[in-house]
Amino acid sequence: MHRKLLNTLRLRIQIRPEGPLLVKAGGFALDPTIPDMAFVRVRLADGREVPYLPGSSLKGTIRGFVEKILRTWDQPDWRRACATFPDHPESCAYRVMKQEEKDPALPTSEIYRMSCGACRMFGHTRLRGRAAFTDAYPDGELTMETRYGVAISRRTQAVAHGPFEMEVAIAGTFVGHVILENFELWQAALLAHAFEAMNEGMLRVGYGKTRGLGMVRVEVVETMLDVAGLAWNPHSWPSIAGLLDPEACKAYGLDPMEWIPMEVEPDAQISSPFFTRRIYKGHEKWIAISWTLRERALRLPEG
Repeated sequence: MHRKLLNTLRLRIQIRPEGPLLVKAGGFALDPTIPDMAFVRVRLADGREVPYLPGSSLKGTIRGFVEKILRTWDQPDWRRACATFPDHPESCAYRVMKQEEKDPALPTSEIYRMSCGACRMFGHTRLRGRAAFTDAYPDGELTMETRYGVAISRRTQAVAHGPFEMEVAIAGTFVGHVILENFELWQAALLAHAFEAMNEGMLRVGYGKTRGLGMVRVEVVETMLDVAGLAWNPHSWPSIAGLLDPEACKAYGLDPMEWIPMEVEPDAQISSPFFTRRIYKGHEKWIAISWTLRERALRLPEG
């Protein structure tokens, strides 16, 4: 399916701490002035070293939430989440690996069809995912502070370890992108559901999520949809199933929903010989888009 580029959803997101936020750097720092738990940093092209939110952290957090939703939904077909570990017999990667031992030329369409909803969206060791997350870098200055903590012994109720220092971000903005390529509409709807869970405090990021850390607010400041060809109505959003021939849809086991109506007006529409691009500006328009996606794309299968 990745041999063609048929639809792409690119979201420019802003992430703001709603409280202390810490994504820990690995290892130990030689500088004694750096807190015990330092925020992960990256060196930019201009030489500055700044805190950032790794795309892998965001992807892992959102994937875990999507897997919970799919397990709660508990549908008997691919609308579910497999076992977490790739060497588990019930994981998609394990089942595909065993099938490849029988058929080394196993086509990609068969691998996708065999995979659960979570793996179709985020991938596994035998399948590239549809969702990609970039690192999120500071947009302007961040407000950082050092907090102190101790570990309490549950046996004695006294201090077992500490005090230790934590470097947390308490204000500022991180900017990054989330990209869905050749996606099904239910995948965009689950992503929208995860963003809402973050804004409601149900889904937190980084270290210490059960200790009051990690609450963030996510705003989608720009939504850009690319659709191959020029024939699509600006008031409809197509799924990959609406852009492939019926034989390919059956081979990949795609959700039959081909498109949904979308009454949100784009701020700009650009046409080229290869695709039509619609651009929606501002978080308010994303809210309207996400409600439509969740209402129409996340529906129980008939029967």
